[in-house]
Amino acid sequence: MTIKRPLFHITPVRGWINDPNGFCFKDGVYHLYAQHYPHKPEWGPMHWLHFVSGDGVKFIEDGIALKPTEPYELPWGCFSGSSIVVDGTIYSYYTGAQEGKQVQCLAKSKDGRNFEKFPQNPVIDPDILPSRYSRKDFRDPKAFVRDGNIYILAGCRCLDKGSSILLFKSKDGERFDFVSEFYHSDLTGEGIMECPDIIFPFEGKDDAYLIFSPQFRKSADPYRFQNIHSSVYVYGHANLRSGRFEPVGEETELDHGFDFYAAQTLSNGKEFLLTAFEAMWDRNYPTAKDGYAGSLVLPRRLSFMPPLLKQSFPDGLKKYETGHAEYGDVACQDGIKKIDLPTGDCKRIKFVADASSDWSFVLDGGFSVSYSKDRSLLKVERKGMEEEIYSKDGTKEDTHYIEVRPSPALRFDILVDGYLIDMLIDDGLYAFSSQFYGNGESSICFLGKLSVEGLSLETYGGETL
Repeated sequence: MTIKRPLFHITPVRGWINDPNGFCFKDGVYHLYAQHYPHKPEWGPMHWLHFVSGDGVKFIEDGIALKPTEPYELPWGCFSGSSIVVDGTIYSYYTGAQEGKQVQCLAKSKDGRNFEKFPQNPVIDPDILPSRYSRKDFRDPKAFVRDGNIYILAGCRCLDKGSSILLFKSKDGERFDFVSEFYHSDLTGEGIMECPDIIFPFEGKDDAYLIFSPQFRKSADPYRFQNIHSSVYVYGHANLRSGRFEPVGEETELDHGFDFYAAQTLSNGKEFLLTAFEAMWDRNYPTAKDGYAGSLVLPRRLSFMPPLLKQSFPDGLKKYETGHAEYGDVACQDGIKKIDLPTGDCKRIKFVADASSDWSFVLDGGFSVSYSKDRSLLKVERKGMEEEIYSKDGTKEDTHYIEVRPSPALRFDILVDGYLIDMLIDDGLYAFSSQFYGNGESSICFLGKLSVEGLSLETYGGETL
């Protein structure tokens, strides 16, 4: 089977990528980096691979921006981090992964491609931390500017119990002081809260969404935290004077899919965008046979309805549209209604499904979504794939659930891009990201007693890598 590359979701030309890093916007250009091992389609000592875009939709690979060369980065490399723009210069903060110790470092660039590492690295050494915090698991600096100061959030394992997100402060972005424990959780087991991020959506207010990726998070609720690692957000108040995040809402998963981790956000001055690693850890990667592995989520626009947030596909997709078809309303009365869809490099299916009965639909011959009205529960399965996905213990990763709010209808917006399927439900209140290695079929099949309104299809084109 030939695996079709995504058109818009980022994949490397060759080698491995995982977490998105350094997402920033400068002089009308989007810069996005990814954790990268160039020599094999598997994890190895980490580099930063650079991608650029003029519209935030179509990104082009632009070479390695950071590679591990300094003692404070060896032997494991330049781990995840973030970027801000300071007086026309990109300041990229990343973790130097030594043996048994992780430090936070700075590199500067004018063009986003060529970096100079700060001569006085590291800018944060874990030896300044109180004794309860790990020196070994301390990583993923998220930099942001607030009230004339530069702040960094970093995830850190606690030696007594749980994990914390720690807050640091600087005037010049080159020397940071430890402020406090910003947020803490006891629910990460031996892992940490990786890849912290923060959004201040309302100008002049300290209302904020704290985003992070808890490792090994489990729940007594079988419909929550179904992956080995997860990504969540929590709404609250970021009190930078006391150095504490004061949650108002509860921790909510950003995405319920099989393939979503390490989310990172960006503000371009007009809107907030989010991307993530669209894969999962500790399993096989079918594209490795083609010399590459790993992909990033096509950046999604965020909107806010505290304590919740919503995700939507970018408006910039429109300019890549190659075809549009309206199928109108579709009725399926306790039977099967199959609609063949045109093929294309990338397609988007939208419809509204009546939620007054049980039903299911199957996309491209194997990606199945079933709805139970009594429980307001969606069951998503990926079965019969040409390339199966297995956890390291040999079990298939093929079934997840989403609990949705009771409502008269469910709105679906589904993007199929190569071997990736992104599904947004109820105007993006729920998201589901998944790899799916189908057999090349392009269809949607409705089953059960179901009424569908406004079924439409858009196809998109363009050059792939």
